Amino acid sequence: MLYVIIRKKSIKLTAIFVFLIGTLMACIAFTQGAAMVLGLPVVRASPINSVASQKKKVALTFNSSTSGDFVDDIIKILQECDVESTFFVSGDFADANSAIMDKLVNVDKIEVGNHSNSKMDLTKLSASQIELELSTANGILSKSLNDSVKLFRAPQNNYNSKVLNVAKKLGLYSIGFDINPILDADTTVEQISTNIIKSIQKGSIILLDNQMTLVLKSLPAIIEGIKNAGFEFSKVSDMIFLKNYKLDANGRQFEV
Repeated sequence: MLYVIIRKKSIKLTAIFVFLIGTLMACIAFTQGAAMVLGLPVVRASPINSVASQKKKVALTFNSSTSGDFVDDIIKILQECDVESTFFVSGDFADANSAIMDKLVNVDKIEVGNHSNSKMDLTKLSASQIELELSTANGILSKSLNDSVKLFRAPQNNYNSKVLNVAKKLGLYSIGFDINPILDADTTVEQISTNIIKSIQKGSIILLDNQMTLVLKSLPAIIEGIKNAGFEFSKVSDMIFLKNYKLDANGRQFEV
């Protein structure tokens, strides 16, 4: 008799648990479904990938964490073309390339952002480990800049809510991109420039970070093509909204 009572209680508790889980899942599905039906974005954790700008401006960005040779050559091209840009630099790179850092810091049209300290996959770390990575890089970069760092881009653009929350805690704006052309040895300079021009929109954030030898060959044509399309170049921090904003499901930033 006792066994029957216990069994009934166990079944009842299981049924309640299943009901609660089902209700929770239904609420999540309803919330997302309602948003789609109403034409509202289903917002997910995301960096700022582009900006809903009223002006025809784009941001040209680079990640600096390996070879200083490429960075030096890129700086020369950017200066020759007289355009603004943003470099995301790791702490390790800054420590190992003081001469390159001096050039980055002393070019008015270049700004420097945080690319973590050692370029680890931050999504695999604890919150305290992520904070150590970002704050260490902040300290190194701030000494070079004689100023605080505002921007952050995760290595490999790997973000999750934990990474985004830690960056926000440290006063950093997390930056992604909406254009990152996939290049290979067979890609021509004309193809690269044409593909980028087809994809850009007001407020695009462009990342050039693979096949750097080809990027160096293509960069003058890319810049010329973007200018000919009527766009101006901006530093990321000058293009994004620093307050009163929201992000849609694609990480596009809107002023509110």
